[in-house]
Parts: sequence; C-alpha cells; structure tokens
Amino acid sequence: MQPGRGPSTAAGEPAAPAAGVPLLLIIGPPGVGKSSAAREMNRLLEDSRTGSAYVDRDDFGVDGLLDGDPLVDLQQMLPSRVAEGAERLVVAWRIASDAELARFRAALPWAQITVCRLHAGTKELLDRIADREQSFLRLHLQSMALETARRFDRQPSEDILIATDDASPQLVAVRALRQWMRAREPGGAPEARGPVAPR
Repeated sequence: MQPGRGPSTAAGEPAAPAAGVPLLLIIGPPGVGKSSAAREMNRLLEDSRTGSAYVDRDDFGVDGLLDGDPLVDLQQMLPSRVAEGAERLVVAWRIASDAELARFRAALPWAQITVCRLHAGTKELLDRIADREQSFLRLHLQSMALETARRFDRQPSEDILIATDDASPQLVAVRALRQWMRAREPGGAPEARGPVAPR
C-alpha cells in the first residue's frame, strides 16, 4: 500500500472508505448555481490546505461516464479520490425528489452526507436559464426548475439552505462552508433553516 493510499480490492480498485468521510451534497433546481458554487467551495478548501475532491454531475453528460447510471460511476470514483488523500468531498448532483436523495445516500453508505440546497426566486431562476440556454431546451429547463424548487419547498430535505439571489458563487460557497463546518463541530448544528438572504 503506497503512502497516502487506502487498501485496494483484489481487482485493484480502492476499497470502500472508512465510514464517516464528510461529503457536502449540493442540490437545487437547474439554474440555481450548483456547479459554480461547488467549484468555488472546492477551491476554498484547497486554499486552506484541506484535502478535497469535487465532482459535478454535469460533467458526466446525459448518461454516465462508464455506466449508463451516473451514480454507479460516482460509487467507483469517490473511493479513488479518498484513497488519493481527499478528506472532504463536494458533490454537485441533480436531485429532484426525496426518492432520488435516498438512493444517493444508499449508494454511498460510508459517507457522512450533509445536504446543502441552493435556492433562488422564481424570476431569478427563469432569467438565469434564459441567459445561458438559447435552444429549444430553455422552456423544458425552466419548467423543470420551477417544479423541482416547488417540490423541495413543500418537502424540505436539506440540512443547509442557502439563497443565491444576488450572491456571487464565492459568497454562496463561503456561507455554505461556514455552516458545514459548524455542523461538524461537537454539538454543532447548521443555522436555523430558511434561505440566507444576501447581505
């Protein structure tokens, strides 16, 4: 076993990490800023010399990289990142229901998952999608964004809720990391639920 690497299976792939690896799962509707915020969170962790790894569902394309199911790819990818020295994981993922969130948790039983939902107002979501998507997919994404946002507003599943209206990815990242670190302190807990208004 090389220094800094965990045990491997007989097939040469890293074994499942020890239980309790911190994973911040970034969820939210299309256009809310999941990818931008998660990239910035990973950069901040790297700047603080915390071993971290970042995975974005959007980088997998329509289907998975290796399998038809992107979650299977994630199951194979994250243990390698931990074996290479990642102490914290930041994952931006498309979650549209409680059932999908439960499936994500079940796929990574070794991870200590904190769910951070990003939130934005209706007009903000629609405008962001309109600005970045000029194809026929625009109306589909806008409809999906509003449906997903309403579903999570009705049945909140997150540990942390951050508003992205008028907030840069850097500011969103700082707020999310601050609450994540607080939640991981002995006896700590995220701030009271509710969108964090931009300052």
